[in-house]
Amino acid sequence: MHSKTVCFNTTVLKKDLTRFLPLWAIYLILGVLLFASNWSVFYYYNASDMADSLSGISIAMCLYAMLSSQLLFGDLFQSRMCNAIHALPVRREGLFLSHFTAGMIMGIGPNVIIALICMLGMGRLWFVALLWLGAVSMMYLLFFGIGVFCIMCSGNRFGAVALYALINLLGVIVLWFFEAMYLHMLYGMEMNDAMRDIFYIFSPVVRMAEEYSWIDITHLKDICTADHDLLDKGFMLDTSQCIYGVTGYSQLWPYLGILVPIGLAFSAGALLLYRKRHLESAGDFLAVKPVGILFTLVAGTCVGGLCYYIAAETFIGMAVGLVVGFFVCRMLLERTVKVFGKKNWLQLIAFCLVVALSFGLTYFDVFGVASRVPDTEDIQSVTFANRYLSEWELESLDVQAAQPESQVVTVGVDPYYAYGKEGQLTLTEGKDIDVIREVHRLLIQEGDAHQTEDYSNISTVTIHYVLKNGSTMTRYYYTANKSEAMKRLASYIALPQFVLGFENPDEMVKNLKHVSVYDSRENREIEDPQWLEKLLNALFEDATAGNLHHEGKDFVFELQLDFEYEDGRYSGQYIYITEKATSTVQWLKEYKAWLEENEAAAV
Repeated sequence: MHSKTVCFNTTVLKKDLTRFLPLWAIYLILGVLLFASNWSVFYYYNASDMADSLSGISIAMCLYAMLSSQLLFGDLFQSRMCNAIHALPVRREGLFLSHFTAGMIMGIGPNVIIALICMLGMGRLWFVALLWLGAVSMMYLLFFGIGVFCIMCSGNRFGAVALYALINLLGVIVLWFFEAMYLHMLYGMEMNDAMRDIFYIFSPVVRMAEEYSWIDITHLKDICTADHDLLDKGFMLDTSQCIYGVTGYSQLWPYLGILVPIGLAFSAGALLLYRKRHLESAGDFLAVKPVGILFTLVAGTCVGGLCYYIAAETFIGMAVGLVVGFFVCRMLLERTVKVFGKKNWLQLIAFCLVVALSFGLTYFDVFGVASRVPDTEDIQSVTFANRYLSEWELESLDVQAAQPESQVVTVGVDPYYAYGKEGQLTLTEGKDIDVIREVHRLLIQEGDAHQTEDYSNISTVTIHYVLKNGSTMTRYYYTANKSEAMKRLASYIALPQFVLGFENPDEMVKNLKHVSVYDSRENREIEDPQWLEKLLNALFEDATAGNLHHEGKDFVFELQLDFEYEDGRYSGQYIYITEKATSTVQWLKEYKAWLEENEAAAV
C-alpha cells in the first residue's frame, strides 16, 4: 500500500509551536512588560507609548523574524537531518506551508495577545492597539518572508544571516558607497535627507526605524479642561473631562501597505526555490548560483570601500580591497581556497573594469550632473549665501518662495524657532538671476579652493534654485575670498537686506522685542524707543556703506536682537560691530554719555 502524501501537516505545525515555545513565549512576556506594565489612570500615556514605539518595534520585528525563520527551516542546513525529513511521505509544499504557518502564528499571535491586554488600559483610545497590531503584522510579514527566502538561497546559517542583512540594508550600503566614493567627485553636491530617503526606501528596517511615531495623539484643546502645563510637570490632576484623540497618521502607512505584497512575493519566491532546491546544497554558503554572483559583487565592493578608508582614502587601497573581497567571497561560495583559476580572474577583471568605468564617468561628469546650471526661464527664484545653509534653512526657502512677503518661515527643526533672512539673498528678477548663473559657472570653473588656498582665506557659497516645475536644486562651493566669483557677488553682499535680513529699519522693528549691547565691560538692554530707533538707523547706515561686512579684528561690541512673532515663534540675531562701523560705534558713545548724564542727575 502506497503512503499518502499531503500538502499540509498538522503534526509538523504542532511540533514547531511546542518546540520553539521559549522563543515566542519570551517575546510575549517582554511585550506585555513593555506596554502593559505602565498602566495609569491617565490612559493617554499607554496609547502614546504604543504610538511612539515604531522605531524600536521595527528593529525587534526584523531580528525576531530572522530568528524565527532560522529555527523553523534550520533542518535545511544539516545534511543528515535534511535528507531524513525529506524522505518522509510529505511533499515539500506541505513542509513549507506547515513551517510558514507556524512562523506566522509565532510572529502575529503574541502581538494579538499584547494588543488585547493593552486595550484594557487605553480607555477611549483602545483602537490604537488595533492599529499597532496591524502595523506590526505588516512588518513581520515582510521580514519573515525575506528571512525564509534567504534560507532557501543559503546552505548554512551564516550565509542566510549575511544575505538577510544584505537585503534589508541594501539601500544603506549603496548610499554609504555612493557618499564615500562618488559624491566627492561631484563638486558642489551634498547628500540631503530627501536623497537619503530614496535610498532608505530600499532598506525597510532603516526606513521604518527613522520614523519616531506612526500615529499622532493629543488632547482636544477645545473640550479639555485639565491644566496640561501642570500635567507635563508631573502633577496628577483630575483628567475625567480631558478627552484625547488621534489627530494624524504617519506617512509610513502607505509604505507599510506596499511592503505587504513584497513580503508575499518573497514568500512565494521562497516556495519556488524550495521546490527546486538540491538537498546536497546543505552546508554550502549559498545554494543559488545567481544569488552568489550578486553577493560576491556587493560584498567585494564593501570590502573595497573599507580598504579605501584604511588606506587613507586612496584608490590603490580600494583596488586591493576589491581583489581581496572578491576572492574571499569565492572561497566561501566554492568551499575551497583554490579559487585563483582563469575563470575567476576574468570575472574579477570585468568587475574592476565596471567599477573603474563608473568612476571615470563620475569624475569627468559625463552626464553633466555637477556642471548643470538651470536656464533662466526655468527658474522661479534663486537664493545665495556666503555661508553654509543648513537643510532646515533650505527647506524654509521653499516655503518663502510661496510666501515672499514673510520675514519668517513655518518649518524647521524647532517648531518654535523662525529662521531669519540675514546672510542670504533671494532674487527673482531675470537680470539678477543671470548674474547668479554666471557666478555659478565661475564657481564650477574655479574648483575647490581647499586645494590651493588656506582655510582662513576660503568662503562657502550656497546657491539654491527654486524651479518653476516645483523642484529645487542646491549646490555648495568653496572659493577664495578674493576670487572672481566673490567679486561678482560683492554688490549683493553689501546690501542691507543681505547683511541684516531687512530692507529698512521700519521693517526690522515690527517684531523686534529685545536688543542687548555687549561690550568688554558690561551689557545693557536698550529699552528707550528713541535710542532704539537711532541704533537701527545707524545699523542700516553702516550696512548701506558696507561697513558691517568686515573681516577685520577691530571688535568693539556685539548686538543681540530678539524677535517674537504673532504665531508665538521667535528668532535671534547676533551682529558684531567693528571700528569700521562708524555710525553704530558713534551711537554707542552717545548712548553711554546719555546714560552717565542720567545717572549723575539721579544722584
